[in-house]
Amino acid sequence: MARFYLFLTGVFFLLNACNKADITGSDILPPQDNVDVLFTDTLSIISGTALDTVVRVYDVDFNNQLALYLCGKLDDPAFGTSESEIFTQFRLSTTNPDFTDVVFDSLMLSLAYAVDGHSGEFSMPQTYHVYRINEDLDAAATYYSDQTFGVDPVAVGSLVGHIPNFTDSVTVDGEKQFPQMRIPLDAAFANDLLDPNNASAYTTTSDFLNFFKGLNIQPDPSNTAMVRFNFASPDTRLSLYYSSISFRDSFTIDMVTMDTTFVIDPMTSLPYQVEVKTPRFFNMIINSQTAKTVHFEQDPSLGTVQSYLDGTASNPQELSFIQGMEGLNATVEFPYAEEIDDVIVNKAELEVFIAAPEDSLLYPYPPQLIVTKKDSDGELVLIGDVLVSLNASGNFQVFGGTPTLDTDGVNSFYKYTLNLSGHFQDIIDGIENEKIFISIFPREESATRVILGGSQNATQQMKLNLIYTKI
Repeated sequence: MARFYLFLTGVFFLLNACNKADITGSDILPPQDNVDVLFTDTLSIISGTALDTVVRVYDVDFNNQLALYLCGKLDDPAFGTSESEIFTQFRLSTTNPDFTDVVFDSLMLSLAYAVDGHSGEFSMPQTYHVYRINEDLDAAATYYSDQTFGVDPVAVGSLVGHIPNFTDSVTVDGEKQFPQMRIPLDAAFANDLLDPNNASAYTTTSDFLNFFKGLNIQPDPSNTAMVRFNFASPDTRLSLYYSSISFRDSFTIDMVTMDTTFVIDPMTSLPYQVEVKTPRFFNMIINSQTAKTVHFEQDPSLGTVQSYLDGTASNPQELSFIQGMEGLNATVEFPYAEEIDDVIVNKAELEVFIAAPEDSLLYPYPPQLIVTKKDSDGELVLIGDVLVSLNASGNFQVFGGTPTLDTDGVNSFYKYTLNLSGHFQDIIDGIENEKIFISIFPREESATRVILGGSQNATQQMKLNLIYTKI
């Protein structure tokens, strides 16, 4: 079942090296005289923007689980509004903790910051609210970004007017830890966790999850930024601080003779008893066996991108929009590729140029773009060139897709170069569809976005650099 709706904007713009009015069949590629390896960068391209609806955000397979989770709110004049909230279970760090004869000290939710990938206006204070989940999450299920879970109506904690610090470490329990957000939770919730009547909940993981189903972290509607948290960090956890209570005989010590004298209670004629508090803590953790999801709400209708989606822009192919989360993909179509005959593709590189560089202060460029195609179920899957790069080197180095600074001798600009060599050969051979999608990787973990020059942009026009051999 397809999990997105596609909006293709604009009509195609024809370019050719021979300057002919009609480009069909052999006229698609420029004529060459007795040259084995040929080059063109004037193939026709149709550009547009596609809107997805949901993405997978949790899977029982550890390899398919997210490491980074978004929480916040953006009001982007170009892309509209975006919101993200987190739902997560916690697991016991050990079973059967001893909570007899204890008093509560504090309950702290710690969320380690990701190194990068935060977006928005962080000079403004941000507020976050935490709610107790009252609906089961299933660690063996698959969850998508449109799913939510029931929560208690009253928050169990809030962090108000916070300005995140992504660089300074914090000292926790006498140890330095990575930068993190720390949200204090209510005493009533903590005392429920400590209640001796709930001791059986700590016997097994199943018992614990029946008792405490997890927490929901929500951004306040006033927020102006999207924070990215690292749930793979051991510093992301729920820590219960308490003191165990014991009693001992009261005594005094003569500091000269070092003699000990017990203090006698005149009412009982026994040594006077004093209360001793021993600080302790108990961690509830997040790991690969913990169900954890993120829920996105995005509305592009409140941004300038909407006119490019509905085709009302004066030139729909002037710009293409790409956004993380459930957001937008750029579409690129090569309408005459299948009409190219007797060609071996040596290299096909798609160059796309950033058209709005001034936005990078609030909205960082995506560090990695990928190219996808639709499979038979309508799902977006990686093209072969991306998979070959990953299999060969474990990264995207062969494929490309990272922003680089370039110049035309007069102006400097940022661009992405995407290697489509194998896939473009398959398009020519009629094996693959002529349309591809450019996406952020990994989009489920990213709130970054970028505006690219489209196929009819006057100064940042996307183009395919094709090196080929006639056969």
